[in-house]
Amino acid sequence: MDGLSIKELRVRDYRSARRLRLPFYDLTITVGKNGTGKSNLYRSLMLLAAAANGDFAKVLAAEGGMPSALWAGRRMKGSVRMALGITLDDWTYDIECGLPAPAEAALPFDPMVRSEVVGLRRHGKTPATVMERRGPSIMLRGRDGQQTHLPLHVLPTETALSAIRDPERFPELLAIADVIRGWRFYHQFRTDTFSPLRQPQVGVCTPTMSSDGTDVAAVLQSVITIGDGFGIADTDEAGHAFQYEAGHLFQSEAGRRSDLMSATGVALLQIGLNDVSRFERGQAGSFFVAAERRLRRLSPESSIR
Repeated sequence: MDGLSIKELRVRDYRSARRLRLPFYDLTITVGKNGTGKSNLYRSLMLLAAAANGDFAKVLAAEGGMPSALWAGRRMKGSVRMALGITLDDWTYDIECGLPAPAEAALPFDPMVRSEVVGLRRHGKTPATVMERRGPSIMLRGRDGQQTHLPLHVLPTETALSAIRDPERFPELLAIADVIRGWRFYHQFRTDTFSPLRQPQVGVCTPTMSSDGTDVAAVLQSVITIGDGFGIADTDEAGHAFQYEAGHLFQSEAGRRSDLMSATGVALLQIGLNDVSRFERGQAGSFFVAAERRLRRLSPESSIR
């Protein structure tokens, strides 16, 4: 199940999205005026990733809790819920949550997960439900095709997708969650003094950059070392050429070359963002823009934009 591709995003009653089914392709670009809801599509994908990571309630709380996340328009009477869903090739995952009833949650704005469903679309046949959660009850279909009740205590604010980790009995659920957990969101890297980009990091082999860019140096070095063999070269706005050769980053100017990064790759963060005397900030900024552009070409499947 490695490499499952997003085929469709489903959103209902989330912020400015009333009801939406958005097909996805190898490259999907959303275009629109400010305030039309483009960021809400992006946030919905982040919430789905949080559902797989096990921090759904925490990420939603960072947005202001359920009152901020629910449909912002005119509502019908009765219970108000929002729903998010994703199709990964033939697999589907849908989650629905709402506001807590009095005394149901520890905090009044916590999201109460009302239902979760993992399904498998079968060509020419009725779709099969692999996992279904209704409130505290979780029903699963095992490898023998039989439905069983899972005696697992999951808090109303937690997701069953992140809680079920049984590779022997339910390998498909674990594989789907792992695929979603592998998503990355490259959006507005912090540049303040305490930004993760500015902090020294221990470098290890890292093929995919984290969402906050903490491991950018390790990723660049990993791409150089285990990539498909061609060099990464680019030129910044000031005309300085940067070339990777044999695990080193060189700066070329007027025929001179200076070694800016050792084979470990750890020095790049310190040189590019902290060591102003050796590498001016303007050069560092344009270099990272060029590096990110190259990373998009080298591993486009590992990020969502």
